[in-house]
Amino acid sequence: MLNQRLALTLAIIGGILTVLVGFLQDVRPWTIGYRSVVSSIVFGVCGYLLGSMIDSYQQRIEEDFKLEGQNIDIISTDADADNTQPAVAASSDETFRPFTTDTFNQLSGKE
Repeated sequence: MLNQRLALTLAIIGGILTVLVGFLQDVRPWTIGYRSVVSSIVFGVCGYLLGSMIDSYQQRIEEDFKLEGQNIDIISTDADADNTQPAVAASSDETFRPFTTDTFNQLSGKE
């Protein structure tokens, strides 16, 4: 899609610039017409080829960064085999208590 948009944009810009330069140099209308058609075709083809090269380059870059379904979980492989419990374990008998001023005093050690 990029190559088509780039080809159309370059063709329009090339055609408009050719028409403007033709009028500024006082060229016959027939000459302006065929020159603008030729320049639009040439710039359109060049834009299509340039867009194709850019598109293939972007696809090659995206393939390098593609994860392809790999699992990216961070797992420590250097952990001891005996240490199977997590570092911070919550006891199952405790219930959730919201953070209040009383619990803050318990955490800070002030009474």
